[in-house]
Amino acid sequence: MTDWYALLIKPNGEFRIRDWPTDTDHAATILRAEIGFLVNSVIIDASEERSELTMWVTDMGEDYGTPANFPATQLCSRYAAVPQVYHGPALFTGRIDEEKEIILGLTNTEIVKMALDYLGDRELDYRRSDRTFIPRQRTE
Repeated sequence: MTDWYALLIKPNGEFRIRDWPTDTDHAATILRAEIGFLVNSVIIDASEERSELTMWVTDMGEDYGTPANFPATQLCSRYAAVPQVYHGPALFTGRIDEEKEIILGLTNTEIVKMALDYLGDRELDYRRSDRTFIPRQRTE
């Protein structure tokens, strides 16, 4: 089990917290599986609450017809001064450690904060009958 995590946000708003590996080869495999082969990193300015963030998206996604990812763009706007509209799935990780040549994951504290920030931007209907992404812990 890893102590690092990543947050995947799809254009339809679906999100998933996933374990993040400590080795570069496995991280590259995950990026290709989640984002595709045209991967581009977007370095997001660090805030006082977390270390530097990296958002991985499809490079030139709009040109390749991938759908706009407004949920990820909205979350990015919480941390970056001038966001643009990003396309395709977005995977948020920690910073890129160029000295060690690895992509760091998010800590437990950082992933919880990011997920809460993301959920704070969403209006959730806990009674949805289709696929839900948050366990139903409340009933009416």
